[in-house]
Amino acid sequence: MLSFLRKLGKPKLPESLTRRHDSKDCWNNTGSSDQVRENVLAKLCDAYVVDKRLRYKFRPDDTLGEIDRAFYPRGNSTMLELNCFVELVKDDCERSNGTGVVSEKLPDESE
Repeated sequence: MLSFLRKLGKPKLPESLTRRHDSKDCWNNTGSSDQVRENVLAKLCDAYVVDKRLRYKFRPDDTLGEIDRAFYPRGNSTMLELNCFVELVKDDCERSNGTGVVSEKLPDESE
């Protein structure tokens, strides 16, 4: 799915996110490890096809719904990016052996 999104090109970062200051300090204050923080941010950037150098425009208190509305303010979301993010996290969780972000396997959507 990521290759499909990349073929579409990099979308412009929404103005509401572009105006934000770097939120690295906010992320550092969450108490999460560098690995977990960078993993989550990398997956958000991959899902929304955002340059990883802009990863700190996302804040730790952003919800996925808020992020999606920032990219699709008129409600035109196809949910493609949200689904992509969920699949990336799900794959990561399934590969995890207790050293990753989550050690439990997420339930399959068909269950």
